[in-house]
Amino acid sequence: MRLRPATPADAPFLAALHAAVRADEVAAFGWPAPVADAFLGQQHAARERHYALAHPGAQDLLAEVDNAPVGRLLLDVRPGRIDLVDLAVHPAHQRAGHGTALLAGVLARADATGAGVRLTVRADNTGARRLYARLGFAVVADDGLDLTLERTTLAARTEVPHGSALRR
Repeated sequence: MRLRPATPADAPFLAALHAAVRADEVAAFGWPAPVADAFLGQQHAARERHYALAHPGAQDLLAEVDNAPVGRLLLDVRPGRIDLVDLAVHPAHQRAGHGTALLAGVLARADATGAGVRLTVRADNTGARRLYARLGFAVVADDGLDLTLERTTLAARTEVPHGSALRR
């Protein structure tokens, strides 16, 4: 897998990726396909506008396998912190380790630069929450729908507590 900067030519893939990732959720509404497709298109456009406004300097990266796009990684890198704005792998390519590899790369970058990592996940996404907890993320905010999770810097995670018997 390799990462490359997303370009305007990738817009159709990004729209299709969003639709594929959200398809099961929207199917539960019972809408006819044209209505669901229109909703997903509008939702994707609104989300992209929000990302551009909230994270104007974000690195928008496409993950490719054999020169074909399989996912997206959107990172807002700031001094001391990396905001993982979006990490998505197309359902046809899930369960192949691509999402884990993308996340591992972000965490390695954070550790190498002394940054913490922050992300948002749906509160009902228990699988992702378990993965993030195993990787050292903790809940720092809960708005009732989404959780904000943070993984502190490597230095903070390895710091010996004051008064510890290990401290000399």
